[in-house]
Amino acid sequence: MNINFVKRITLWNKNRGNKKGHIDYMLEHKMLEEEVDEFFEAEKDVDRLDALCDVVFVAIGSMYKLGLNYHEIKQAMNIVCNANEKKSSNKNSNGKISKPKDFIGPEKDLQKILDNLE
Repeated sequence: MNINFVKRITLWNKNRGNKKGHIDYMLEHKMLEEEVDEFFEAEKDVDRLDALCDVVFVAIGSMYKLGLNYHEIKQAMNIVCNANEKKSSNKNSNGKISKPKDFIGPEKDLQKILDNLE
């Protein structure tokens, strides 16, 4: 099947009765937390990769349940990528990439997507 994975995940959710625009925030939190814990507890890279893929799968499903279709999810992810690409290559003492002083976050553009949901 040659279909993009964002669309596959939104269809997977739809086909299992998860409704676009109907989200249980506690359930989404628990599912994401479970996958992050699996990543942390994994002893082999294959298990870490599986857990990270599951984090992405759950997160995209959560965006669908938040009300976004697959086009809007891809748009949102591109907005976040564009914002992150404007960050410096400097890292703080914890190894996290630093934001420049003039960094503008993606929230304004993401809000536009949410404001235009069907």
